[in-house]
Amino acid sequence: MKARVVPAAQLAPPTLADDILQGADSIAKFMGVTRRQAYHFVADGRIPTFRIGAIICARKSTILNWIADQERHATSSAIG
Repeated sequence: MKARVVPAAQLAPPTLADDILQGADSIAKFMGVTRRQAYHFVADGRIPTFRIGAIICARKSTILNWIADQERHATSSAIG
């Protein structure tokens, strides 16, 4: 049986709920770090986060963009 290929245009765009990480555990899992490290990153302002009430939140897309920026800065610093 052949797998059915769905054109990208027909795929539903990600929802806001798909992009939001709620809690240090979710942020840590997404970044591949421990919960404690995630709390330290948040407390030091090293990663872009915000709060919804008392819950620490972050957008996956924002963290990925932040990581890309970190890579660019590291590369340009190493070259220049």
